[in-house]
Amino acid sequence: SKKHPGKFYLTKDARMNYSLGLNAGQNVYIDLAKELKMPFMYIKAKNSAYFECDKYIVDILTILKEKNSTFEHHVVDSDCHHLHLVEPEKMAGIMSTFFEKHLMSEKSKL
Repeated sequence: SKKHPGKFYLTKDARMNYSLGLNAGQNVYIDLAKELKMPFMYIKAKNSAYFECDKYIVDILTILKEKNSTFEHHVVDSDCHHLHLVEPEKMAGIMSTFFEKHLMSEKSKL
């Protein structure tokens, strides 16, 4: 935070409160992953479970890596699903680098 250096604040885009198409099917998610071109980052705690079947997630991550040159996938040493809330210091460097690369650049389209 600029106001309180060394502190982290959780903010959330209100649009994320709605789960549209959670059960749309793997083919829909594959099509969406193929079209996602904006900077996108996926961070997972090493010892936490996936929300879906592992194979489905791995398939989507593979497509994102192949189709989106700005996609980043990170695995952080933790067993906590809510890593961003419980251990934000483990994510801060990863997130700061991502934001500097994609949000702070003059040619960013975000």
